[in-house]
Amino acid sequence: MAVDAIEMKLDEIEKWAADRPVNRDELRLMLELAREHLGHETPGSFSPGDIEELLLEVYPERVEIPTEVDAVQIVEAARDLVDFIEETTETTGELLVELEDAAPQFIGIVGDGQDNGLADMLEQLGLPRDRLPGVRLPSADELLASAKQSKLLAKAHELAAWAGDGKEIDDEDELTEESVAQAAAALGIADQLDVRVLADVAEFAGFASTESGSYARLPGGFEQWPDGEDVMGIWQAGFISTFGFVLDRVAEFHGSDIEFSDVPGNLLIMMFMTRDVGLPRSEISDLIHELTEDEWHDYVDEHGDPADFLIRVMLQIGGFEEIGGNVRYSALALNAVREHFVLNGIDVPLLPPAAEMTAEDLAVLALQLSGPEMESEQAAWLATRDADQAARELLAVAADGPAQVRVWATGVVTELGVPEVWRAVIDIDTLRPYARYALGETELELAELGWITIDGLTLFVAADEQGMPGIEPMVAELLPAGTEEELLDAMWRLPHPDVVAALNLLGKYHPDKKVAKHARKVAHKATTLHSQG
Repeated sequence: MAVDAIEMKLDEIEKWAADRPVNRDELRLMLELAREHLGHETPGSFSPGDIEELLLEVYPERVEIPTEVDAVQIVEAARDLVDFIEETTETTGELLVELEDAAPQFIGIVGDGQDNGLADMLEQLGLPRDRLPGVRLPSADELLASAKQSKLLAKAHELAAWAGDGKEIDDEDELTEESVAQAAAALGIADQLDVRVLADVAEFAGFASTESGSYARLPGGFEQWPDGEDVMGIWQAGFISTFGFVLDRVAEFHGSDIEFSDVPGNLLIMMFMTRDVGLPRSEISDLIHELTEDEWHDYVDEHGDPADFLIRVMLQIGGFEEIGGNVRYSALALNAVREHFVLNGIDVPLLPPAAEMTAEDLAVLALQLSGPEMESEQAAWLATRDADQAARELLAVAADGPAQVRVWATGVVTELGVPEVWRAVIDIDTLRPYARYALGETELELAELGWITIDGLTLFVAADEQGMPGIEPMVAELLPAGTEEELLDAMWRLPHPDVVAALNLLGKYHPDKKVAKHARKVAHKATTLHSQG
């Protein structure tokens, strides 16, 4: 990226504005987008049609815009930019007219939720659009040390060093085929696509630029790696930008019309929500398949699975790591993605020390995490309290919390071995079945057994809504054999908020057709009962 030239232009704008503040960060993004997507070789070289394309096409496709307030700030920055251009060049007012026409449309796009923003994606997935579970990160020194180990950035830096004062580029500001071949030979790279990706990464990281009319080393960014003060910023810029654009580069290289634009945002969220255990490679492939359905098969037949290329690049940059056959974010990537969410108006708090966490804090994590990260958080939290205190705090959350929390919390308390705490909650309706069972009373009443069964089934309701495969046998096992219909008759009468969803799940998946039919029948009864209050 032409960091120096853009910064010089921003200095000019601030000097022109005199004592009036301008949004330098937004203006910087605007000039960078114009260079990357409108072909501006010189920052601020707008011509008629550019402002409309920038606001109505480039921003909605390439930038997450959380709210209309953010859209207004973008418009105000664009107005400052246009005013500057109008007053310092020989333009005739066309850009200002174009901006005033495009601004209401742009704000409308954001207001209508058509910007494909991260917040909208979260909402579509049934998640809060403004807050996600907190994360615990290594120290800044540990993150910095990891960033310096990035193999892809080291290779991109090597490419920039090879470029020196300049290598030949074509009319699209890309290295010519001859330059790519020379780079491949010099750096020992077999595939010219890898050279193209490296060239992009070097620009994303600020190691190189085509601003001079050739692909050349950019002294400011180049000299920062790997021991400068902005190494973390370089790594994050390289990771986020490569994550967002590398599949587009692959499609362009192959001359394919496949559209990958919906992949980065969706995968960014999925990887975050499964950050504990990660995703199998096959699920990443399935996601890309789902989002590129029309072009998928022809593309894969000719060029292979794009998930394989994406994962390879992310492993090389240090953004992914493979654990037990799954792929998950590295701590570096988790830190970068958290900051990306925060910049887009989505709160992702840093977790406090375990001793300061409440049982409610731990329960929120339990709803999202299920693997080593959750085990570590739970163990650290329990280590700060004696068993009796921990059990009381957990059961207090379980009594009033959703069924998923109740199943998790009662399971933890059972392992603590504190019968006196169970006796203290025997009269709490939501906990009585668990307390009786924990105290050795295995012959529960049908209503009590029904309550526990509904709680267990809720664990699979969301999974079914999201289309998770293979849940049928697990759902069937939750309904004890032998007295299925009697238990179902007890369940539908319970004042459980999830009873209808649980019964419908049994009606959908129970292998015994008679039992499944009865579950659907009593689900209708439960619906009627609950609708009457």
